[in-house]
Amino acid sequence: MYAFEYQRPTSRDAAKAAASGADTRFLAGGQSLIQAMRLRLSQSERLVDLGAVADLKGIRAENNGVTIGAIAAAAKPCSAAAATTQT
Repeated sequence: MYAFEYQRPTSRDAAKAAASGADTRFLAGGQSLIQAMRLRLSQSERLVDLGAVADLKGIRAENNGVTIGAIAAAAKPCSAAAATTQT
């Protein structure tokens, strides 16, 4: 595996700041990037793990709709109160 810098920000702003610079990739779960890096099929100078950014996991009702975070688990929308509430 090639050497790389690993960051795990806890906010959107910190994630944006971590993305500055060349050759940054984001990890959001369910990816085969790490395995590809182990086999030296892929490389990156910096990996930013979005798993600790709570805003991206949430599901909330707003503006006559439902907002589903970018890294919400696939089963989460089915059971979220915001998604099942009828108006």
